[in-house]
Amino acid sequence: MKKIIGLILLCASSAMALERPVFYNTDTGEFRTYATNGTTNVYFNSISVGNMTLTTNGIAVTNRYGWDDLRFPVGVAAPVTPNAELLEDTAENAITFKGTGGTQSSTNITDDHVYGVAQFPHTWRTNSAILPHVHFIQKFSDETNNWYMYYRFQPLGGVTNSAWTFIGPATNMFTYSGTNIHQMAIFADITLDGYYSSILDWKIFSNGAAVSNDVTFKEFDIHYQISRPTGEIF
Repeated sequence: MKKIIGLILLCASSAMALERPVFYNTDTGEFRTYATNGTTNVYFNSISVGNMTLTTNGIAVTNRYGWDDLRFPVGVAAPVTPNAELLEDTAENAITFKGTGGTQSSTNITDDHVYGVAQFPHTWRTNSAILPHVHFIQKFSDETNNWYMYYRFQPLGGVTNSAWTFIGPATNMFTYSGTNIHQMAIFADITLDGYYSSILDWKIFSNGAAVSNDVTFKEFDIHYQISRPTGEIF
């Protein structure tokens, strides 16, 4: 029995020997541990834990990236012109896109739109796909497949782009319940090749001929991946 207990303790001691304390040197900005013999300092500049790497410059994610949104509520999503097809709705804090059942002619996907400019933050996972989407109040069952988007990408330090890319329609995420719901219409993924602080010009349209009533637009935002939760170090 004593031999068995001794063998267990020996194995435990070997396993524990693999675990050494880590110290942070505030003078040099380095991490320190000790070699197996317990006397020699071993310095290193990063620690990897699963999909995360912690360094003296911050935290980086190497897999299973998190997501956040660049948000553009109606207060900053400007109508292209103040006209009868796009109206401010102060009661709903929204912008109305006219449909065929409205008091005016319906909005179209060549003229009537809101627009804005997105700058990607330093936490953005560069050269990755983004997911643009529209938030609106769905009031009728035919308010689907009516949102469209134009965009052009201006990479930081790169040649400016004057050509617009057209995508749509966006697909509603939730099933309409027969009463007013907060709906999200999602566009196809867009893969962007550029650095943080790059710019995306965008325009959002609703095809008024596709819906029988006016549509209540609340917000446009861009779902983007994060690879540097603490931002980029210059």
